[in-house]
Amino acid sequence: MNENDLRVIRTKESIRNAFLELLAQKPLDKITVTELAKTARINKGTFYLHYQDIDDLYNHVLENFLTESISEMDYAELLFDDPEQFFLRIPTTFGSKKEQFDIIIEPTRLVPLLPRIVQMLIDKLYETGRIERSVINDIRLKSILSMFSLLQEYSPEHGNELTTVLTEMVRAFFPAAKA
Repeated sequence: MNENDLRVIRTKESIRNAFLELLAQKPLDKITVTELAKTARINKGTFYLHYQDIDDLYNHVLENFLTESISEMDYAELLFDDPEQFFLRIPTTFGSKKEQFDIIIEPTRLVPLLPRIVQMLIDKLYETGRIERSVINDIRLKSILSMFSLLQEYSPEHGNELTTVLTEMVRAFFPAAKA
């Protein structure tokens, strides 16, 4: 199947839109291929040409959402120049798509996704060219970004304290990130 074929693109878009519509109405585990096919105005066989099952579709939609959101992040260099501003802006990465974020990422699915989100952010930070890709820097970045997930636990009452700690970690780990 030619993924660049306009019919394939339109079909996948129709499936994705129907899926998001259904996901806004009910939990993922309650969506069936039959219901999705009906909503997307395709037959079930067409669905199976593109996806193995609903979970496979979910994983594709999720991966595309995360990739698109993080690729649009235009402030990655702030981690090295102004870490406090970086941490204050991180929530805006998904904030502009908050409604879609809330539909796609059910609260119960967020915690298992954090390692994937952290890795995508790390890749984005390496793209800045400010630090060398290495095991040591991987560990440093994972330490910092994994701790950022504590923001949910400590915010809003202690969000400032967490930001201060994370900023101190960045400055200690990357004192001379090349400009």
